[in-house]
Amino acid sequence: MVIVDDQTLVRKGMLSLLIPHFPKIHVEEATTMKEARQLLQHFCPDLLVTRMYVKDGNALTLLKYVKGKGFQTKVIILNSKADLLDFRDAKEAGVDGFVLKTATPEELVTAIQLVSQGGKYYDSRIMELMMNRGKISDSLSRLTVKELEVLKALGEGLSNRDIASRLYISEYTVKKHVSQILDKLQVADRTQAALYANMKGIVRYQYEYQHH
Repeated sequence: MVIVDDQTLVRKGMLSLLIPHFPKIHVEEATTMKEARQLLQHFCPDLLVTRMYVKDGNALTLLKYVKGKGFQTKVIILNSKADLLDFRDAKEAGVDGFVLKTATPEELVTAIQLVSQGGKYYDSRIMELMMNRGKISDSLSRLTVKELEVLKALGEGLSNRDIASRLYISEYTVKKHVSQILDKLQVADRTQAALYANMKGIVRYQYEYQHH
């Protein structure tokens, strides 16, 4: 196994945690992505546990290097936050495990055991966010294209007059769209709709929704 982290306390803490559970495992340490690549070439470990970002690069680049070179090494990424974009990129690149650094020791041990046996492990908090994103998608699927445009504008704080001007429709039509949006999203008023749009990332999400 190779542990990649530029913080000594983190590496040593992981070592002290893992050794009792995996007494026969040989562990190497790397503080940079360059050192990790060198260890991969000379050591060819079964498992690599890496922090998402270290001073000379990120785990996604290292993951792509592992897959591109045909190493059989399994890769678990530790991330400091539940970032869906980081998770999506890692999953698309073929990551075997994605664990938040706030995970309990038992969760990390479980992740290593599962990945070592050929399985996949994704942090439960990431999966919860993915499920919530799915609920957002279900809500958006009930909106028409024009209603999505109006919701986006609400999230940006535009007035009915500004929305009408942007979308080349009448203010009366804007009011009808807003009413339908409130009903479909089950929110009380346009202020709540605007808050919903911002809290849930609707402005960015609309772009993703239309381009996938």
